[in-house]
Amino acid sequence: SVAPQVGPPRSRRGGHSMSGRNLFTGVHLVLGLVLIALVAADLALAPDRTRREESGVLFPGLDLADAVRIEIQEPGQRLVLERSSTGWRLDQPAGFPVEVRAVTDWLGALSRVLEADRVGRLDTAAEVFGFEGEEQGARVTVTGSRGGRLAVYREGSKPVAARAGSGRLGVHLVPEGSQDVYRATGVPTVRARGERFWNPRLFELAADDVRRLELAFQDRVVRLERGSGPGSGDGWDFQTGAGPKEAPGLLVAELLAGSQALVLDAVRAAEAGDFALFDPPFARWSVESELAGPYELIVGAEAGEGRRFVQRSDWDGKFVAELSAGLLDELFGPGGSADRLFLRADQAGR
Repeated sequence: SVAPQVGPPRSRRGGHSMSGRNLFTGVHLVLGLVLIALVAADLALAPDRTRREESGVLFPGLDLADAVRIEIQEPGQRLVLERSSTGWRLDQPAGFPVEVRAVTDWLGALSRVLEADRVGRLDTAAEVFGFEGEEQGARVTVTGSRGGRLAVYREGSKPVAARAGSGRLGVHLVPEGSQDVYRATGVPTVRARGERFWNPRLFELAADDVRRLELAFQDRVVRLERGSGPGSGDGWDFQTGAGPKEAPGLLVAELLAGSQALVLDAVRAAEAGDFALFDPPFARWSVESELAGPYELIVGAEAGEGRRFVQRSDWDGKFVAELSAGLLDELFGPGGSADRLFLRADQAGR
């Protein structure tokens, strides 16, 4: 008799059965399918990769709403801008307000720099773009609310020329860890100096928004209110002991325009004893507007070099600035708009 066969059936040649070959073939089939899938994925992603190279932004993580800190470093100098619930502030002098548009325009232009704006490499043309020698530009780090770095780059010292018809300058920049140089049109050159980011205007209210104005100069005072007298409409009236008296609207407008021309020349943190610089004040504006509420500007003693000290009410006594005495002379000197307004107020009050 024939003994029963134990184990898997064998082929006529003594090899293993077809199931072994099927397993081997199946593995190769799976590997082949995986390879095909990878190739297909690569082909599918190729257009996206090309688009990123041609039109993708250089700093994809840069979100203006998320940026909370900007550090600008130069040899021997460092400046930090930080955003809080009250807006952007400088660290020098600590807490001094920054002109919001100076930051938003800068970061907005930076967020629009494309990978396609690459114009060269450091290893072949560093000097051409201003990345060699002592005249290199600043290093900039933009940090987000979670501590991540949204953009880090170095500027070249040679600015980008304005393109025909655009009128916009720019910088050459190199992202950190890269050798590629990019043309960043519209991105301003920055320096580690606070005046680049100040709002230089001392009198910020729009003339049409002002409702009340009190102007004092030495021992002279004039009080004005818009539309306070009978039939005055939206015009200006002197506030006198005998009631409202019509004021010359064009002269008031001239005074407001001259006040808006007052700009900062310098600013520092206030020090003990600075109050004496404004006692007595040289001139004082007290303004009330529909949008901004009460607002006061006080000019004090001479600061030297043709300047006078100045403070604003919204600085809360934390800062002392300087402005040109020449601009004040144009307002308060003989024949200036303030001088003529005082004369008209004296006439109206008689």
